[in-house]
Amino acid sequence: MIAEVFQEMALEAEAFEALVALIPTGSYNFGALTPEIMFLTALIALFCYVSYLLHFSMNRTFIGMLCHEHLVTILGVLTGAYLVRLISSDGSTILAFNDYFIVNDYTTLFKFLLSVTTLIIIVSSKHYLINRAQPHLEFALILGLVLLFLLGLVGANHLFVAFLCIVGFSLNIYVLIMFDPTLSASREAGIKYYYLSAFSAGVLVFGCFLLLTAPSLTGLKLVNDVFTTNQLLLSTDAPLIHYALLFMLVGLFFKLSAFPGHL
Repeated sequence: MIAEVFQEMALEAEAFEALVALIPTGSYNFGALTPEIMFLTALIALFCYVSYLLHFSMNRTFIGMLCHEHLVTILGVLTGAYLVRLISSDGSTILAFNDYFIVNDYTTLFKFLLSVTTLIIIVSSKHYLINRAQPHLEFALILGLVLLFLLGLVGANHLFVAFLCIVGFSLNIYVLIMFDPTLSASREAGIKYYYLSAFSAGVLVFGCFLLLTAPSLTGLKLVNDVFTTNQLLLSTDAPLIHYALLFMLVGLFFKLSAFPGHL
């Protein structure tokens, strides 16, 4: 009886070790993404705070303006954090989350510009929110989510991370475009952007899939090495890589509404 118990315990220990072995090991380096993690935490706290206020059936217009003011404060702190990082940077490149994200001066600069742009948008939109008949409670929260996914897109060092961030910010853009359903132009633009974005997402995924099946490249640094050193462009996988790049560019142009995908 005791031997059977010990045998079961040994089997459970082996199963646990097998599960632990499946966990990817590497450098996660949470400190490199401190501003993004703090921003995500602040957004979650803001969501919880708004839900708490709505539970007591408070005025939605008042809650929306309160959420607007809190987001302005959060964006101010985030912009300051990126500015401090730019000033104190030593020019090094840091990989985080097992090389899924990259942090350097270029990514920090673009994140700073995105934060400043979003801060300008949220401040200038206060007059628009006040003069609307309907309370736009979700405006600030959705705009914060758009910025969060854009920050992830700027720092992405993997094709799948970049795709998820593109899809994430696109889903929130749908809501912002159709934010005023009383306007026919808003409804029309939202539906058009939804269909074009769905099409571009499929094309983009297909391009990533082709690039993955050819030389098993998903890290952006490996993709850059292929196209800069011509390692595989002269091999038998070269046509597949060319088609993969073509599909990815077409999907990206339609996602960003850039020429010639600006329909």
